[in-house]
Amino acid sequence: MSSLKLKITALTIGIGVILADQAIKFIFLWKIPDSGIFLIKNVLLSIQLKMASNPFVAFSIPLPQVFIFILTIILLTGLLYFLVQNAKHNLRITTISLGIIMGAAISNLLDRIIHGAVVDYLNITIYNYHWATFNLADSLITIGALIIIIINFRKKI
Repeated sequence: MSSLKLKITALTIGIGVILADQAIKFIFLWKIPDSGIFLIKNVLLSIQLKMASNPFVAFSIPLPQVFIFILTIILLTGLLYFLVQNAKHNLRITTISLGIIMGAAISNLLDRIIHGAVVDYLNITIYNYHWATFNLADSLITIGALIIIIINFRKKI
């Protein structure tokens, strides 16, 4: 696959991530009742669709909004640079993973612009311990980063 074609593929997937994440959030904002909807509810595990907003960064670390925007723009610029570099070397999986991460980060940035905070909706509790509330974009950022870490770890072995 040519470098240009790989870049276009990664960016197209990133746009797909933005559209999918924003569509899910739009539907859930209108359809999920304030009390939420339990998908699983038992003593060991509870998975609930419940709307929440996070004005902070990962794991609800409090930072001023201006600082969050600046960090996000710096991160997106770095991700774009690495995407282009990986595409030049025809590193398909890494390039596509970077496109996924970029799309997810942009979707969460759109939340901050539109709603003033990131919209989260998947609430997980494990044995009475509230683990996290997150969204599709958060999951895709984590998965994309793990793929890149695993690929780079395997190269060193």
